[in-house]
Amino acid sequence: MLKHYAILLISLIQLCFCSTATGQIITTIAGSSSSFYDTACGRNGRVPAISYGFLDMSGIIADRYGNYYIADRGCGIVLKIDTAGYIALFAGGGTSMAVGIPATDAVLNDIVDVAVDDTGNVYLPDAANYRLLKVNVHTNIISSIAGTGVLGYSGMAALQQPHRLIILPVYL
Repeated sequence: MLKHYAILLISLIQLCFCSTATGQIITTIAGSSSSFYDTACGRNGRVPAISYGFLDMSGIIADRYGNYYIADRGCGIVLKIDTAGYIALFAGGGTSMAVGIPATDAVLNDIVDVAVDDTGNVYLPDAANYRLLKVNVHTNIISSIAGTGVLGYSGMAALQQPHRLIILPVYL
């Protein structure tokens, strides 16, 4: 029996979906070759994802509910595409390095990846701010789970430019 699979393809300006269940037809779900990048970096509210212009897509993950989270390294933001096909700012684009604040008020710097746990919380390796961040999907509050915000290796909590993140199941 043939198992079906899906591929998410990130090009410079488009996010495409290909599935063996649909005969390997490539469908663009966000961005287009005619879109100019969003100079407001996601601060224009909820807009159709197909017309959004990305600056520098660098990471993507889908949650179990069918939403996509996309790291845009060039803007220092994370965007969310909902199941209706609309895109909106999810994290970053703010002016504060603090934690315990709404994720859209936070400064993110060099976000190249994004991960989601099985409850829907979103994790961000904030490379140039030397932290691993978590956004609670229910409250949209951002917190730091590792890193001090200072470059270095001093102790277990310090990070040296975290870039990639994978959440693995643990079987005990």
